[in-house]
Amino acid sequence: MRSIRGGAHPDGVDAAWTQLSPNYQTQSGGKSGYTTFWSKIRPVRVDSITSTDYRTSTAGLTYVYTDGKRKPKNAGYESNT
Repeated sequence: MRSIRGGAHPDGVDAAWTQLSPNYQTQSGGKSGYTTFWSKIRPVRVDSITSTDYRTSTAGLTYVYTDGKRKPKNAGYESNT
């Protein structure tokens, strides 16, 4: 298990923001919406990672909120290379 902070990026929310697609930046409510979301999160716990092929993987995550609430989520990732 590993914990990630700051927009699920080791260098923080600003660094994570620059790596989002324009579509996801819009979906997240712009930079202010994205920053507000991450201000309510303490760490994101990485519970598992499964690779389905050389480009695609799924991570089992747990978002830990500042109020102590925990929310599990599966997130899919795909490499552009």
